[in-house]
Amino acid sequence: MLSGINHGVNVGRSILHSGTVGAALTASQLGISALAVSLRSGTTPEPWESAAELAVSLIPLLGRAPARTVLNLNVPALPLHEIRGLRWARVSGAGLIKAASGAGVFEAPNPPEMEGPAAAEGAHAFMEGGPGQEGEIVLTVGSPFAGGNGGGGRGGGRGGRHGDGEGEGQGAGKGAGEESEDPTEDASLVAHGYAALTALRGPRADDDRALFALLDEGLAEAVAPLGLAG
Repeated sequence: MLSGINHGVNVGRSILHSGTVGAALTASQLGISALAVSLRSGTTPEPWESAAELAVSLIPLLGRAPARTVLNLNVPALPLHEIRGLRWARVSGAGLIKAASGAGVFEAPNPPEMEGPAAAEGAHAFMEGGPGQEGEIVLTVGSPFAGGNGGGGRGGGRGGRHGDGEGEGQGAGKGAGEESEDPTEDASLVAHGYAALTALRGPRADDDRALFALLDEGLAEAVAPLGLAG
């Protein structure tokens, strides 16, 4: 199953809130392998063909993978011939939602910090209720990329392969605030002109016996005031 193409990347912690990735994870729960595809926003015209052709090229790989495999593909906003390559990527620590408030006066986030129309819609969510219970929830949305720009991104240096810890971000081409970038992370790779591919696993029960033992110790005490047995 293919999900996308989403307008705006789904990297870092944004995958927790992504409908595109969520659809792929849902397919996995039904025993179906899936590929989520997202294109970085910020250029006109948008190079949709780049994401589409990369996605189609990965279908045979997805077909050979075990059932329930989920892959997350993020593509820079570049023509296909300008993309520097495809790299396996780790999920970065980038977080898109920076703050939330219920202030009466709506203050829109800084547009350069927003990634795609989905982020723009989420930044101005309307909450309905009964009389006297209407208001706005304001979300401040940040960019997963250093500097907060929305373009395709190119940089100097060498591209790293999966797990070798070397590559982009260690040579020339760094911008302000990029010194701490991890060249194996999805956001960093896309920012430097690479397509990033990440294998994901959906929610599942934790089977850590040490954790269960720790929780069991305090379970009875926790529910005793409710008249329940632990």
